[in-house]
Parts: sequence; C-alpha cells; structure tokens
Amino acid sequence: MSILYEQILTSNEIIKAEDKKYPPKMLYEKFLDLLDANDFSIYESSSKSKAPIDIVVKDKNDNLYRLVIYLRNITGAGWEDKPQFKRVQVINVRYNQPDKYISTTKNQAMFILGYYNFDNNPIFVAWDLYRYTNHNTNRSCYVTINHLLTGYEKGFYEGVAAENIIWVFKEKYFSKFIDEYIKYVLEYREDKDE
Repeated sequence: MSILYEQILTSNEIIKAEDKKYPPKMLYEKFLDLLDANDFSIYESSSKSKAPIDIVVKDKNDNLYRLVIYLRNITGAGWEDKPQFKRVQVINVRYNQPDKYISTTKNQAMFILGYYNFDNNPIFVAWDLYRYTNHNTNRSCYVTINHLLTGYEKGFYEGVAAENIIWVFKEKYFSKFIDEYIKYVLEYREDKDE
C-alpha cells in the first residue's frame, strides 16, 4: 500500500492522499508556462524535458540569463511517520554531469526547482544546488507542508528547511526568485563553488 502524505487543496485545507507526479514532458511545459508568466522568452535552449534544462532566456528588459535547472516533482519524503515532509531528489552534478556545473554570476544561475500541484494549485520551490554537490550519492532536498502553505499565502517566501535556504513561490514570482537567488549566491555564500 502506498504511503499517504499531507497534501494541500486549493482551499488551503490539508488532507492525506497519495502524491501526484507529472511526467518530464509535462514538467517542462509547466516550466515554459512559468517563463511566459514572467515575460521571459527563450533565446537559446540545448535541452527540452531532459534534466537538466540548460536554457538562455531573455527578460522584458532584454537581459539574457543562462539557467541550468534540475526540475523535479515534489513528492513525499518517504517517511510514514512524517507525512508533512516532502522532497525532491537530485544527483551530484559536479561528479555526474560536470559539463553542466556552472558558477552563478549576475547573468547565469544553477539551481534545483521543484514543482508541486495537487489540486490545481501549482507552486514552485527552489534550492541552492551548490549545497548538494559535496556528496557522491543522490541527495534529497526537503520542504514541509507549512512552507508550501506560507508560499500559497504570501506568493513568495524565503525560509529554511533541513538547515538549507529555500524559496517557495507562485508562478508569477519567478523573476523575483531569479533576482533574489543570484543576489544570495553572489553576496551571501562564501562557499558558492564548494
């Protein structure tokens, strides 16, 4: 029998149910919707739905950004006794895909982007990929139901989950996330390439 995890309805009511997962092609389509909602256009793309998404986008001010994104479904963390925890799993990019490992600058960024949509209520969570490159094995990036609820209520939320900074946001706040994330990596992470 499948584990039932806490899920959020459009009304912000929490229920227990199985996770919803989206196939890679559909996740990629959701990412394209995210770009469109923030007035980004695709300037160049070397990948479609296969991870990572390696794409150059242009914003409404004609600024170009290279984005290397590991787009994943947000699902239950696998703990029956902690149904409020969710996660995405990622590989160690530095070891497994070194050609995709880039440093974040004012015009390029690399991050993990999780997608959650249980009841026609999409929300995104981003994690600092550099925090997950010091291990030889796959890693999990965590978020809780309370983080997601705060994101739904505020639209954009920066918090801490499992001792790591996370950004939780609705679709229209992607541009704000990019600005905040680049600022965070450049100004606050002394070990940004470690």
